Amino acid sequence: MESGSPRILQMMNKGYTPSQLLDFWMCIKSIYERELSTDIIAGFPTETYEDINLTIDLITKLQPKNIRIHTYQNSPFIPASKYKQLSKMQKDEHYEIYKRELKNITHIL
Repeated sequence: MESGSPRILQMMNKGYTPSQLLDFWMCIKSIYERELSTDIIAGFPTETYEDINLTIDLITKLQPKNIRIHTYQNSPFIPASKYKQLSKMQKDEHYEIYKRELKNITHIL
């Protein structure tokens, strides 16, 4: 999933919205007994506290069994390199917010 923010998902060129992802998962769960594991990216360029809250809200609704939190790493070879980058301190702070908030929702790998 990587983010629950429509704005960030659009910047990532994911091609789906958080509500579409949630609808898809609810449909799958209604048909099959499945568990969800997912990844999120902390500190994606321009990520705000609002984006973090949207991501946490979506995770709360999805209730994944496991989640991996990755800190964004910039590379000149990816499209996101053209966006305003967060500082290392900001990325670390975002990672810690996710870690603190998600530990009560799911198992963090």
